[in-house]
Amino acid sequence: MPAFRFEAIDAAGKAQKGVLDADSARGARTNLRSQGLTPLVVEPAATRTRGERNQANATINPASAAAHFQTNVVVLVLTDDVIAMITSASSHAPPRMRVFMVPFYGAITRVGVSDTAFPLRTICCELDIMGSWSDPQGRSRAVEWVTGLRNSLQPFARSVYVNQLGETSDALVRTAYGANYARLAALKKKYDPANVFRSNQNITPGWQVLSE
Repeated sequence: MPAFRFEAIDAAGKAQKGVLDADSARGARTNLRSQGLTPLVVEPAATRTRGERNQANATINPASAAAHFQTNVVVLVLTDDVIAMITSASSHAPPRMRVFMVPFYGAITRVGVSDTAFPLRTICCELDIMGSWSDPQGRSRAVEWVTGLRNSLQPFARSVYVNQLGETSDALVRTAYGANYARLAALKKKYDPANVFRSNQNITPGWQVLSE
């Protein structure tokens, strides 16, 4: 995908510049506006430094220092109803919100569900919903929009992608690992019965008997 250098200003009038990937200059300008930025200059980039490549990636997933909240749902098909729901939510979204659509297909679907911990082995699409903010007042608006769209999409959801959950709960972890959860809980009981390793999306030690 082509890269474009940009210069823009944010809602506070602060200058921003960097590089992003887009299919066209028009697409780059649309991307910037979706982040609450007003593009001043958008032009094709020639070669990019490592820092510029990181900046381009940050237009999809912000760098770790960026304040943001994200969650996701996995749908089997991007139906008209799903697309209409995303479109409607986007029409009144605060600045710097986005829905990133990640199709799962090909080699990933040729692995058995129980062959690894990762259970998403059918053709499907992850809808990664994220909002970021530059000031404390923006946080509540971002979280409300992200969770609101996530909740609206629940009738179509079939799972969640464990790596893109900005929140955690036992129910979400069980949903993420699906049929593999019981076996993983048994492994956790065998190797970490005290649940020492419990950060991120924690699997609670279980009691299922493991075959040696």
